[in-house]
Amino acid sequence: MNQYNLIRIVVGDLLTVEQYTTMGHIHKFGSCFSTQLATEFGVNKSAITSIINRLVERQLVERNNDPNDRRTIYLSLTDDGKDLFLRLDRKLRELVQPVIYMIIKRK
Repeated sequence: MNQYNLIRIVVGDLLTVEQYTTMGHIHKFGSCFSTQLATEFGVNKSAITSIINRLVERQLVERNNDPNDRRTIYLSLTDDGKDLFLRLDRKLRELVQPVIYMIIKRK
């Protein structure tokens, strides 16, 4: 089973895999730009904008203007977004941990 399928099992109907991985990247860096996400995932900016728009609508991600440059918009997780991501991340780790343990034990 590959990483995509594992994430799909964990997130179920709560998020898409793309939304989960996007939230994971934002969580890892605290905040980021949509262009950074597009580069990281190797997709065009419109694809990331679509994912971000859905997360913003669900109040899981927020857009924040840079006070020094209003054209610059930072993305960050809301408190609800952070809670959901951490809960799903914990479930994913609990699912994968026994498999990793078995692999290490065999070596």
